[in-house]
Amino acid sequence: MFRLLEPGNVIAVRLAARFLGWAVYSRKGYLEIEIGEEVERKKLNYGQIVSTVNTVQEVFQDINSIMQPETMQISRVSSALFMAGMMSGQDKPPLRVLSLDGGGVRGIAALMLLDEVMKKSHPGKLPYQVFDMIGGTSTGGFIAIMLGRMKMSVSECIQAYTEFMNVVFPPRSKLGSLTAGLKSAWSGNKWKAEPLVDVIKRLIKAKLGDPEKLLLFDPAAAATDDNPCKVFLMAVNQLGANNHAPVTLRTYEHPLDKPALPEIKLWEACRATSAAPSYFPPLEVSGVKFLDGGLQANNPLGWLWNEVLTVFGPARDTSCFLSIGTGTPESQVAGSATAGGLIGFAKSMASIATNTEMVNILFRSLINAFAPRPQGKKYWRFNIGDGCPDWIEGPDGVWAWSLQEKRVEMDLGELDDVAAMDKTVKATKAYIALDGAQAMISECAKALVVA
Repeated sequence: MFRLLEPGNVIAVRLAARFLGWAVYSRKGYLEIEIGEEVERKKLNYGQIVSTVNTVQEVFQDINSIMQPETMQISRVSSALFMAGMMSGQDKPPLRVLSLDGGGVRGIAALMLLDEVMKKSHPGKLPYQVFDMIGGTSTGGFIAIMLGRMKMSVSECIQAYTEFMNVVFPPRSKLGSLTAGLKSAWSGNKWKAEPLVDVIKRLIKAKLGDPEKLLLFDPAAAATDDNPCKVFLMAVNQLGANNHAPVTLRTYEHPLDKPALPEIKLWEACRATSAAPSYFPPLEVSGVKFLDGGLQANNPLGWLWNEVLTVFGPARDTSCFLSIGTGTPESQVAGSATAGGLIGFAKSMASIATNTEMVNILFRSLINAFAPRPQGKKYWRFNIGDGCPDWIEGPDGVWAWSLQEKRVEMDLGELDDVAAMDKTVKATKAYIALDGAQAMISECAKALVVA
């Protein structure tokens, strides 16, 4: 900026508090400028970047207001995003980011799919060494913490995940299932939270030493740590869940958003994102009652997009947005209480609230078309049964989405159906073996290597 100054120009500096509600007290200040050797930099097309981001954001908001005006609101980007300080990053390597859907015991499918991608792109490396940011909801949030904060390999996660699901959701006899159903009808929760908290704490202790560690990564430790990966989880504040955006719980400091709960512990964040209504009771932290983030952001891709923009800046290039789901459910008749009675009606409403494909369809073309490098393929999604939709350039030069395989909807079982895990594993192996899936995985792997 200073190299653009000419004789007679005036420099004005405005001192502002970093966050809303903060104050700055000062009687006198000095502006000290040191100009070193001239550095050749790429020209920044500021106007195009602002226009692109605003275009994408307007489309998101328009579709949100039409589809689900109260429950699916994606946060607007702050005007501070376009300050000069946020426009750096064009000379840095392109970003590689990962989004993980929720899905209860079906999270095993997401891990298997990620394992296949990692083997093809970075054999021998850990996910935290590859991805700059990982965002997850519910099951996906817990996996994101294991991968990015605890620095676990995918194979370690698969082993731990399988063991933990059997502890959190132990098999029940027919009588036990009936009793659990009556308990759920009476208290609203099928399972106790203590086993879930216990397995989370045990894993944190095994990997990080202290089960009471904070979610927020210690800035002092970050200076000497080799962990470049930022992780965030989605949760829902029970108060205002119908008309407020979900809460983002981060392992890092956000440049534009002061953390509402800076002292929240790692285990509390994992428990908060997985507090699925009717399965576990809400978790209260510092007066805030949290529900499962899947109610509003079961596919956190939209919030990942916002985090990438506001944390790394809108000028930073991205080589790979990787989104992984936990299965394509069977189609249901929504809005009717006749099929299955009130329980069937409640299940169909829950299915709508946790729909992940709606977010995928909304974002996939926009990310490839705009974010942040126009007309460059950078988005891949893997979700068993989805038919492997791929963005293909036609002979006329027009890009369009096309199914590479047959779409297969399936009965995925309940979120706590441990007995269905074997079926999920089998379906995931079959999906990975498909020619269409293999082609997309290889292409995604190449994008992850280019950084």
